[in-house]
Amino acid sequence: MWWDDFATAAPSLADALREQFEGAGVVLVGTVRRDGSPRISPVEPVVEAGHLYLDMMWHSRKAEDLLRDARVEVHAVPSDRLAPQFKLHGAVEETFDDEERQRFAALVEARFGWAPYPQHHLFRVDVREAAWISYGEDAPDGYLRVRTWSEGAGYRERGPYPPPGSEEAR
Repeated sequence: MWWDDFATAAPSLADALREQFEGAGVVLVGTVRRDGSPRISPVEPVVEAGHLYLDMMWHSRKAEDLLRDARVEVHAVPSDRLAPQFKLHGAVEETFDDEERQRFAALVEARFGWAPYPQHHLFRVDVREAAWISYGEDAPDGYLRVRTWSEGAGYRERGPYPPPGSEEAR
């Protein structure tokens, strides 16, 4: 489902993901190479007009991966090992709509101070699953809380789980 539908289905999770994805400026995108092995690449995400967009250079390796196999993983880069982790799984669809691409280019130029190359790949992400994993953020210090959403299971919260090695974890 597109971002706006995902945000309706799991608002707190979508808000947290958007804040992290856009706040970091760059996310890691996982794609599948021609030989089936994974590829991890940095991309600047944009959430706008009801979509999560991933813009890529024309015929870059990661774009070629997505044109061949639309499955994608998007991860916010954590600042340290105890920072919350934010990720989603989905599939991409390239958009060729001139008005949409022009709106995207204007937004990127206003927000980041650069414009996409004249010829580029602009993908919308069809969100299928998402997760927010935190440590002590809204639970006792060091405890783990997991929030997930998927099309099939909906929104779920699990935890808090005690830290590994603690008396409670045994």
